[in-house]
Amino acid sequence: MAGLKARIVEKSSDLNPSDKKILNYLLNNAAECSELSLAKLAKKLYVSESAIFRLCKKVGLSGYSELKYELADFSKGEKRMVKQQDTFAERLVKNLRSELSYFRTLDFESFYSTLNQTENIYILHHRLAAGVYRQLSLQPAPGECGQADGCHAISD
Repeated sequence: MAGLKARIVEKSSDLNPSDKKILNYLLNNAAECSELSLAKLAKKLYVSESAIFRLCKKVGLSGYSELKYELADFSKGEKRMVKQQDTFAERLVKNLRSELSYFRTLDFESFYSTLNQTENIYILHHRLAAGVYRQLSLQPAPGECGQADGCHAISD
């Protein structure tokens, strides 16, 4: 069975602007609307009960009961998506905090001092080489790398 949004998209050419407004409201308030009776929903939307029933038929539903079921299902899906996004964001923040804590324990001053005193730096990752070369702004003497104007990193 196709989801409610898929049904709406499939039948969108058959819907008038009023139908689209009603459906937009229903989707944006799916949890609330799935709990309302046909009469209460019609009153809330300032339309007739038959207009809602006809709309159900236009989108391929058997009637208002199926619409309520689809709205409840849609609402649960939306809540799951929000929860998954929250869970992902929480894990991301936790991982970033962990990485930040780790980097705070490192002695970068010593590393930079050693790097600055080093004559040769070999970069083995060919795609990374050009970026690192530009960042370090290394300028060896002309001819040291077989180039007339110094070394150039090559990336593909």
